[in-house]
Amino acid sequence: MNAEFKNFIQKVKNFEPTGTEKTRLDNIIMGMDKFIDSCKTIVFLCTHNSRRSQYCEIWAKYFSSVYRNKIKFLSAGTLKMKVPKQVYKSFERVGVKVDENSSINIETMTISPFSKTLTEVKEKEFISIMTCAESEKSCPVDARSLINLKLFYDDPRRYDNTQEEAEEYDKTSFMIASEINYILKNIN
Repeated sequence: MNAEFKNFIQKVKNFEPTGTEKTRLDNIIMGMDKFIDSCKTIVFLCTHNSRRSQYCEIWAKYFSSVYRNKIKFLSAGTLKMKVPKQVYKSFERVGVKVDENSSINIETMTISPFSKTLTEVKEKEFISIMTCAESEKSCPVDARSLINLKLFYDDPRRYDNTQEEAEEYDKTSFMIASEINYILKNIN
């Protein structure tokens, strides 16, 4: 683990939610705990499946390996869009290698993010976690979902091509990593 990534992960692990944020995350954990013994697949949902749901899937796969959770993580949306370069660059800024095939290499893991629609998810049942704050009404819902949980994030896309772009993508990645870490270290 390089020093830059080690520093990032330490900050993520130091995250302790308080107040309504803690209540919100603890409610997600309780919802997951109700079904996690019978269903080991979690799908992060967002309309475009390009930014927030991708961050969730990537960080969930990483922290699941850290805590040895035997859970399958996917992401999906109603539309299929290319994962933007800004997502990859935010991983590079915290010391994660991104190869020429756009695979993210975190320690010994290789994760190849790609956008997919909910119809491409072949699981018969899953736990869904919606990630799109501003488009909650258009966030996809699927009858195969045993429970629909809400872990909303603002879309960093609104900062594309601005001076705040890198900072906002980094903040989104950090917040998602921190909350996913908290959830996965506390589920039963």
